[in-house]
Amino acid sequence: MLCFALCGIAPTQLTAQSPQISPSQATARTMEAQFLRGLAALNAGRPSEAIPIFLSLLAADPGLVRVRLELARAYYDAELWSRARQEFFTVLSGDLPEIVRFRVLSFIRAIDARRGFDWDLSIALTTVGETRNFDTDVVDATLGFGVIPVTLGRDTESDLGLRVTGSMAYRQALDSTLIPGTETVAFVGGNLDLKDGPAARFDDTILGVDAGLRFLGAQTSVALSAFGSTRYFAHEKVEDRYGARLVFERRSLLGGSVFGSASLAQLESARSADLSGMVLTTELGFRRALGGRASIGAAIRYEDNRVRNNNGDYADSQIRLFGSLDADFGLTLSPTLYARFRNFHNQAPGFLQDRDERAIGVVLTVQKSDIFFGDGFSPFARVSHERGTSDIDAFSYTETEFLLGLERRF
Repeated sequence: MLCFALCGIAPTQLTAQSPQISPSQATARTMEAQFLRGLAALNAGRPSEAIPIFLSLLAADPGLVRVRLELARAYYDAELWSRARQEFFTVLSGDLPEIVRFRVLSFIRAIDARRGFDWDLSIALTTVGETRNFDTDVVDATLGFGVIPVTLGRDTESDLGLRVTGSMAYRQALDSTLIPGTETVAFVGGNLDLKDGPAARFDDTILGVDAGLRFLGAQTSVALSAFGSTRYFAHEKVEDRYGARLVFERRSLLGGSVFGSASLAQLESARSADLSGMVLTTELGFRRALGGRASIGAAIRYEDNRVRNNNGDYADSQIRLFGSLDADFGLTLSPTLYARFRNFHNQAPGFLQDRDERAIGVVLTVQKSDIFFGDGFSPFARVSHERGTSDIDAFSYTETEFLLGLERRF
């Protein structure tokens, strides 16, 4: 049936078939009626009406591959590109004929080549201010007349605040192809990461822009862009960054994906010239969709900061394991486990030991995808916990953060 739905038909012209459902006969008839109602709304050009219907069906049975396929198409028609791409990628791991897999990959390529404007937004309550609980504030320091204990002055206050993250982008396909066998798309976008608290000293804002070209093959995409960002803390500028970035992805017919990125940025500190320098960042990873309802992946990341100030002159290495599972009751569980190692290039003067750091952390995000507020927003919760250790106890810490908010679904 999936082959009948997808073979030889344009991405926005899938035909109707009932999903394969097998609870009780009455429940099956009810779910089939819901599916056909959602499909009718989708084919009538009302994807925002169809999306919650398909999501409610998947909340009852996340393994309905055909329903997920139509949900991906509904997101596509609603121009919710990141959601559509995620669902199409997940559905590749379902029981699909090979020709259908090629059609799904054509959807993903069409998403990467899309024209026009799109945006995402999430708003959440969270803790702002100092979220780290350091083992101690006392450190042994070497001075001209010996070693003495010094108490570090730290702002340990925190409060309940608001975190807002969002992005927007505009894309335009180019008439001419710069690389034979590929399609070229120009893009420009912006992003926001804002923490706002009851006091100005808790406020932290990052604004970013990027623009470039994306080259699209049948299963590969490569993007080259220039980017810039600025950060304000307590309403005062902290730093500017600007540089160039390369991003690539290679997809398989079975729901596998190899991805990576590399960027080089100039860092301009507004606080001290000694904190200005260069930042090199690279990442390489793999993700795999599973069973038409889940995905797992792993990535390694390396960041090298080169500045004159010893506290900011370091290299970070990180390994990250991540996944996502559409569970019952409309819940999507997204866990992440990571380990990070920070190596300072030079030992800071005045310390008896090297303050190199090791950290291990876990993050769990839970989304409720079948409940909606306002204009297509669904609730989510995220909790993270990190333990960092250093040879200097004053830089060892425990950090726990929690977010509770709404994220745009359609």
